[in-house]
Amino acid sequence: MVRELSKKFPLEEKYKLADQMIRASRSVTNNIAEGFGRFHYQENIQFCRVSRGSVCEIQDDLEITFEENYISKDKRHHYDSLLMRTPAISFTSFNGHPTIAPA
Repeated sequence: MVRELSKKFPLEEKYKLADQMIRASRSVTNNIAEGFGRFHYQENIQFCRVSRGSVCEIQDDLEITFEENYISKDKRHHYDSLLMRTPAISFTSFNGHPTIAPA
């Protein structure tokens, strides 16, 4: 999703906003994987929180792309809806145990 979107950015954003969005998107799955590899729930939860933070970072970058007129309002809403369905944003903490919120 992010790589395809970033191809539409002006050349001047290639190593700025586009690179930042790509790194944040990779961080989402990397932190979920790393947390899964931990032996304690609390460590796993912390990595899920970091992952959720990266999703929020991508949402902020999407707002910037919209404000800079790199994407339309409809595209922004489309990408926002995709982000809201990611596992990182669906993780919630209830009594210290990770659960998945219903889609």
